Amino acid sequence: MKYTDKIYHKVSDFSYSKLKKDNTYKILGQDYKVIEKRDDTQNGLRAYVFAPVIKGKVDTSQLLIGYAGTDPFSLNDIRTDLQLPIHHNTNNLKINNHYKNLKNSTIHKKYNTIKDKNDLFSFSSVLYTKALIGDRTPAKFAPSQMDESDAFTESVKKKYPDSEIHPIGHSLGAFLAQYNLIKHNLDNGTTFAAPNVYHSFTGDFKKEIDNGVYDSKIRNIGHFDDPIVNSGLKMSFFSGLRLSYI
Repeated sequence: MKYTDKIYHKVSDFSYSKLKKDNTYKILGQDYKVIEKRDDTQNGLRAYVFAPVIKGKVDTSQLLIGYAGTDPFSLNDIRTDLQLPIHHNTNNLKINNHYKNLKNSTIHKKYNTIKDKNDLFSFSSVLYTKALIGDRTPAKFAPSQMDESDAFTESVKKKYPDSEIHPIGHSLGAFLAQYNLIKHNLDNGTTFAAPNVYHSFTGDFKKEIDNGVYDSKIRNIGHFDDPIVNSGLKMSFFSGLRLSYI
């Protein structure tokens, strides 16, 4: 089926909601089933994989991954936003296997160890609390939303190797969508008011961005008075990512 900007925009809105895995939702008159889900209450990550239902059958040939954006009332999301400028991609992501398992659609505990790549605020607050109360048991930490979305997206791609996967998101969710499109070479993605992802990459990824490899794969839609888009406009130009206005 053919996806439109209206569908992408609606899916990005839906991704803010608490949806249930295996439930079907009507989006602009079309039924979509949530076939995969990740809701981590420890770092605020929320992402869904939507598949259209055609004549009563789930069509996994063209999947949409919707990443939730910033909830202004979520301390986890605000902390994640603060880490975006200093987040860096790693080719060998050290993260507990619990986060790679798609069966773990909802997560209420921390599973990373001190040897894993952890969310900076989770790392510091856990160590501070343990030191304050004199707790010497091994600490557990949460990964950042960026790194957990990386693990989640990689697992989705492995489970559905023959599917087109289109990442979508708004604000923080747009950052996660663009980041994972580049990291995992996903299919065309449309984002809304995306912060710039260029600084998150190094080496070959950065060269590919500079050489325009992703120019035709990512479209970021904003509006002229959007402070997030406008603050990253120059960087968006140099990163080669297209910017459209509405």
